[in-house]
Amino acid sequence: MESTLTYFIALQGAEKQLQGELQSYFPAANNLRVSAGLFSTNADISTSPIVAFCAQAMPAGLFAQEESISAWAAFIVSRLVETKSIFSENPWRLDIFDVNFIGKAKQPRRCQLVEQKVHELLKTKFRSALRKMVSPSEVAPRRLLLIQLALISPTTGIVSIMTPELADMYSHCSTPLPYACATIPEDKFPPSRAYRKLLEAELHLGLKIKEHETCVELGAAPGGWSAIVLARGAKLVALDRSELRSDLMRHENLTFIKGDGFKYVPANTPVDWLLCDMIAFPERSLQLLEEWLLNGWCHKFILTFKFKGHEDHILLSQIKAILLKTCSIFKLRHMLNNKNEIMAMGQLRTS
Repeated sequence: MESTLTYFIALQGAEKQLQGELQSYFPAANNLRVSAGLFSTNADISTSPIVAFCAQAMPAGLFAQEESISAWAAFIVSRLVETKSIFSENPWRLDIFDVNFIGKAKQPRRCQLVEQKVHELLKTKFRSALRKMVSPSEVAPRRLLLIQLALISPTTGIVSIMTPELADMYSHCSTPLPYACATIPEDKFPPSRAYRKLLEAELHLGLKIKEHETCVELGAAPGGWSAIVLARGAKLVALDRSELRSDLMRHENLTFIKGDGFKYVPANTPVDWLLCDMIAFPERSLQLLEEWLLNGWCHKFILTFKFKGHEDHILLSQIKAILLKTCSIFKLRHMLNNKNEIMAMGQLRTS
């Protein structure tokens, strides 16, 4: 067994982006590729890391080798017993997943069998703890103890026990969603599948657009995001050079403005939400986000940065800096429904 390291996991297709970001973010550290999509660092992480292309972080991770399902379960339970005081006082969730299946609700059978065996052992060794267990279908409480096993192969994996304090520290690059998976139900009503990005962003942020809230959406056509906003009963100002789908254009809560979203200045501020999924160079999107956040034109926001073939790590650091400067909570992450994109989402400080 090795000493503890911090592990970062990328969604499929984002491995190179994560590797480059870690090297840029921790240039003096020993950043290693452990397996496909899985990286470790020995960086001294004393402040909350912001790693956009990380789907899930595993702080204080232990590399382990176990030969059987029973051995894996026994190892996890032994680790839990070692942290009995934390384990007995907090709600907790057990996430056992294959690194190659991160972000997917359906995990390999071996993961399910290890989890079942952990339950069996806890019934005999630590039955009272089962009452505090949070199932994958439940919304995670504010203070959650997250126990993770990321299987690299049937006999090798990483075990991490993320305390509530570590969860706060790693909040920018981790998620309480099981297996880092945001399950989005299929919806035929929105005119594009872009609606999935908005719903996924809400799940990761932990905030939802609500009835009677005021929203501005820049680059709204054909209305994938607008359809969700209007269905919630929110009021929407939508800007684009093209109109939305005809039924959305007739909606009583919609004000449509034909024009350039980059030139729009809201008449009444602050609005509750800025929403933006425009196709634009990421530098322009950063200028737009800075203008809205520094002027306090919105309370909350969800905005897409679309990269053009490669990631500019200087630009990434600039995005991180403006979010740190202006937001009380935020996420900057690559999501299941993104391609070569990252989503910035958050809530501005009130003071």
